[in-house]
Amino acid sequence: MLNWKLESSSAATNIIGDIRFHVFRTALYVLPQYDNRDFDNEVRTVNAGLDLLQKGDQGGAAGGALGEFHGGPHLGQHGAGGEEWKESVLPHLTAARGGAREPMMGDVNLYVEKLAALTNDIDEYRAHFLWQLRYLQGLLIVLAIGSLFAIMALLLRWVIRPLEQLGGAIGRLSSGDLTARTEVRSEDEIGEIAAGFNEMAARLKDS
Repeated sequence: MLNWKLESSSAATNIIGDIRFHVFRTALYVLPQYDNRDFDNEVRTVNAGLDLLQKGDQGGAAGGALGEFHGGPHLGQHGAGGEEWKESVLPHLTAARGGAREPMMGDVNLYVEKLAALTNDIDEYRAHFLWQLRYLQGLLIVLAIGSLFAIMALLLRWVIRPLEQLGGAIGRLSSGDLTARTEVRSEDEIGEIAAGFNEMAARLKDS
């Protein structure tokens, strides 16, 4: 889940960077030496980026990240959403493109600064989840080391010590001690071997 959130926030940051770039290009194409098609293409690109930033792609990237903020720096809270672009910045640029007024670069710069502020909030959001991810990674390392010691303790108790006792009993029996026996501690395979050894030793003694 943390990785998904980090991926979404990275996608949102990249989309905002593209939007800022194309907003400046849109303001540049207001100049009369550029074709109207260039201006219209930039406008469509900015609109598509804002829609993707707000809604996210099919996997929920970008839009999912914005929805996960703690109370959120949503686009509207920064004034950097599609509404300000469509109702304030774009009409000014369109009017300037038609020659009705001079380009209002102050509005463009202010809008881009709001996008930059949103990027900064996303970076803070990413830092929060990066800390959580590091904490979980550390916890997993501790759990892995603890599990290793637990497995070693269980092997020592259930396998190694019973086999050592069985080996000692076999050694005493091979030395002629027909009373050698080993303790049966379980009903698993090792316990069956120990019980079989005790039965064999008892029959040898009877013989």
